[in-house]
Amino acid sequence: MFARIKKDRTVILTAVFDKVNYDDMKLMPYIPAADAFDWALWCMYESFRPEWYALKNDSLPGKSSAITGIVVADRKFFGDIGSLDGGMKIYGGENVELCIRVWLYGGSIEVFPCSKIAHIERASKPYLPDLSGMMKRNAEGGRGVECGWMHIRTMSILPGTFPLKIMG
Repeated sequence: MFARIKKDRTVILTAVFDKVNYDDMKLMPYIPAADAFDWALWCMYESFRPEWYALKNDSLPGKSSAITGIVVADRKFFGDIGSLDGGMKIYGGENVELCIRVWLYGGSIEVFPCSKIAHIERASKPYLPDLSGMMKRNAEGGRGVECGWMHIRTMSILPGTFPLKIMG
C-alpha cells in the first residue's frame, strides 16, 4: 500500500472489510468489491469493473467510488483536503464527505483486496431516531463551505440545493 501512495500521493486506499456478527462473533468473509453507500448511508458493496476480474490477481487494487472506514493516505494530501470532519453528526456521513473531497481535489480511491479487516457490524445506526435536524443542517448549511475545505475551489451553494457552479 505504501508503494502505491509513493507512486501517487492523491490516492486514498482501503482494505476489504469482513463482517463479524455482533451476536456470536462469527466471521463472514466478503469478496473483494468496491465500497459504496445507499441513500440511508448504509455501507454496501459493488463489483469492481470487469477488467479487474479479468486480471485474476487479487493483489492488485480495484477502483472504488467510496470509502467505508479505515484509510491509508499520504498525510499531506489528507491534510490538504481537510482530513475527517468531526462536525459530521450522522454515522457514516464523514466517509461520504471525505469521498467527495477526494474527487474534488483530483484524488482517487482504491480497495486493496489483499488487505483484510474484520469489522463488528452494528445492528442499528448509533444516532437519534429523528435525523431531520441533522439532515437539514448538513444540507442547508453548506457543511463543506462552513468548514472551509473549499479554499481551492469556489462553490455557489443555495440552501436546500446542490452546487450550481464549480470553478477551479
